[in-house]
Amino acid sequence: MLPHLLDVSIRSLILALIAFLFLAIAGRRRTAALQHAVLATVVCGMLALFSFGSALPRLPLRILNAPALANVTPRPIPADRPPLDFALPAIARPVTSQPRTFHWQDLALYAYLAVALAFLAHFLTGMFLARKLLARARPVALGVGNVCESPTLAVPVALGPKILLPVEWRSWDSAKLDAVLAHERAHVRRRDGLIAALAGLNRCLFWFHPVAWILVRRLSLLAEQACDDACVAELGDPDRYARLLLEMASVVGGAHGHALTMAAPSHIRQRIDALLDDRRTFSRGLTATAWASVLLCAIPLVLCAGIVKFDRQPPTLSLDAPHLTVPAPPLLIAQNQTPAPPAAPAITPRFDDVSVKPCAEGDGAGRGGRGGEGGRGIPPSPNGEIYIHCLSVVEIINIAADLGDLKLLNDPGGPNALGRVQGGPAWISTDLWTIDAKTTDPVASHWNLVGSSPTSRIFKGTMTVAMLEEQFRLRTHRKVEEVPMYSLTLAPGGPGLQPTPEDGCIRINPDGPHVASDFAPVNGKPVCVQGAGWEGPNWTINAAGQPLDRLVRTLPAFILDRPVLDKTGLTGQYTYHLKFAHDQFAPGRFPSGMNPFTAPTADDPLAPTLNTVLEQELGLTLVPDKGPREFIVIDSAARPPSN
Repeated sequence: MLPHLLDVSIRSLILALIAFLFLAIAGRRRTAALQHAVLATVVCGMLALFSFGSALPRLPLRILNAPALANVTPRPIPADRPPLDFALPAIARPVTSQPRTFHWQDLALYAYLAVALAFLAHFLTGMFLARKLLARARPVALGVGNVCESPTLAVPVALGPKILLPVEWRSWDSAKLDAVLAHERAHVRRRDGLIAALAGLNRCLFWFHPVAWILVRRLSLLAEQACDDACVAELGDPDRYARLLLEMASVVGGAHGHALTMAAPSHIRQRIDALLDDRRTFSRGLTATAWASVLLCAIPLVLCAGIVKFDRQPPTLSLDAPHLTVPAPPLLIAQNQTPAPPAAPAITPRFDDVSVKPCAEGDGAGRGGRGGEGGRGIPPSPNGEIYIHCLSVVEIINIAADLGDLKLLNDPGGPNALGRVQGGPAWISTDLWTIDAKTTDPVASHWNLVGSSPTSRIFKGTMTVAMLEEQFRLRTHRKVEEVPMYSLTLAPGGPGLQPTPEDGCIRINPDGPHVASDFAPVNGKPVCVQGAGWEGPNWTINAAGQPLDRLVRTLPAFILDRPVLDKTGLTGQYTYHLKFAHDQFAPGRFPSGMNPFTAPTADDPLAPTLNTVLEQELGLTLVPDKGPREFIVIDSAARPPSN
């Protein structure tokens, strides 16, 4: 809630500055009625942004212009394609409870709510007293509408659609009574009571915002001045009317809640000075055309204030794959310093021997029976070799982007990321290929399928893409687009993550190679890994000794339908167990036709939603957002000859 309040406060400040700038430009043409109408739209705009601002779409306003990008559509994946085989390790469920910690944001939120509730109580008390005053008033027959008298009043006031007069009105002369009724009828006709109530409610919500306080005071003064103008325009004689205001101000004992008092002493001098200004002309108020003009200008401004998002253009991204550089030998201090030789050119590791063949119908399960249904996938291979069995070019690029070193901006991860690869001829998604590539390059002397060492990532990323460029004459570039995302933020209650003690889990070599037994707990102590999977109708995520970045990468890679941005600011190592529903919010990213979840039963019911579990267990929440995402665009490709 606090981020929303801060966002609306900044947008409201911009809206108010635009309104005051417009009134300053209007100069002497700005009547009190026009100023009141403009500031009333600012109040309505603030309340609208508070109520509906988070539901409005965001329109990024780039500080730098981004280059024009070609409109390229993602390549579809055939519905009958057998799924790939990617297993995720599981770890033991932690049994300790997760203590909740108190965060400074809690204190700020509670302080805001306490003050806001106090102002709201005062506001509602005023409403109650005003209604009570109306209920006790007695109607009088003056032939001018809803006019009542009240023995508790000293001056006339307007409350909603009714005009309340003090009992002394019976001793007034006709000129004084006509002036009072003309002034109060203007309040009723202009609905100043409603505007004042909205301004008061706005101050309750934005009690910390100077603009909210300024609007309350300015609208109160401008409403009286607009009614003064209307009264003088109808009856004439501003000098006599000014003397009448002074007379009534002398008997006012204080404010009357939500009543619009004709002679409130807080701004009587400003009103009299305005009445006695010989350069002024008095207006009966805004015409219907003027009101329509104000609204036609105000509504688009409020919408723009709600949807515009200032954003920097992402930095230009290099389209080249990463290279290995050979460092120059260090110079000894005792050596004669000679000019350093030119830097060695960047070296892109290459495969020495590559065999590419179409995957024939009915091919077996590939090397060692591995590779998922129909033998498709990348099974383990000896050092310096990668064996790809019955995959399309798009699938190979997806795996290289997920497991390799391509580093796409805000890529959701996972081998099934939708839309990561775009453009190109249709056959790059439909034709399947079996590739056996080998190298003696020292950089590939050690690698494994699931490891994340620099060597493995280069082997599976840079070298694999370079092989595709040579064998398929593949030409690509990258582009960045604004896409829907989720932001992972702290929930109002603050973080509830459980830090992992130094010896709270068993550390393993992240570069592998590993076997299944490596991930088994030892004497009840879990392994320091994170695994995602499913149990019945629900998702599960188990982690021990892991940074929050692992959760941020796992959610979009396997569970959500969009990337996730980490805005928590948390940097520790944590242990957690999450069990949440497989539903529309967490649909999963599986190949077509694959659904490992079972229907909920009484013994295995559907768990709470992901956001509910994140807030209850970790003190975090996912908020819809937008951000830049980088894509790979295929410009051209050609089928290779069989070899």
